[in-house]
Amino acid sequence: MIQTSLVKLVPAHHFYQQLLQAVDFRFVRPLFEPFYSTMGWPSLDPIVFVKLQLVAHLENITSDRKLLKLANLHLGIRAFLGYELEQPLPWHSTLCRTRHRIPVSVFETAPAARVLYPYCWLMYP
Repeated sequence: MIQTSLVKLVPAHHFYQQLLQAVDFRFVRPLFEPFYSTMGWPSLDPIVFVKLQLVAHLENITSDRKLLKLANLHLGIRAFLGYELEQPLPWHSTLCRTRHRIPVSVFETAPAARVLYPYCWLMYP
C-alpha cells in the first residue's frame, strides 16, 4: 500500500489551499467552547464545522448530504478540512445537530464568523 499525505496531492495554488493559508481558523474554538461538553463522545471539531459551512457557502450547496458527498469526492476540500483519504467525514446529521446547538449570537459577535451567519441560519431555518 502506498501512503502519501493528501496535502501533497493538492497543488499549493488550489483555492482551498490558499484559503487555508490565508485564514487562521483558531478563532473558532473559543467562540464554540461554551457549547461543547468535555464529557461523553468527542464532538465534531468546531473548526471542521465552520470549514464545512464555508465550503457549502462557496460551492452554493444547501444540503448537508450533498455537501458531505462533495467533500468525499474532492481532494482539495478534504485536505482543507484536515481529513486524510482513509478518515471518514462526519455524518450529515452531525452537522445539523451542531448547527442547532450553536446560537446565532456566536456568529454575530465574531466579525470573522459573520460571513457564515447568513448561510448557516437562513438557509437552514
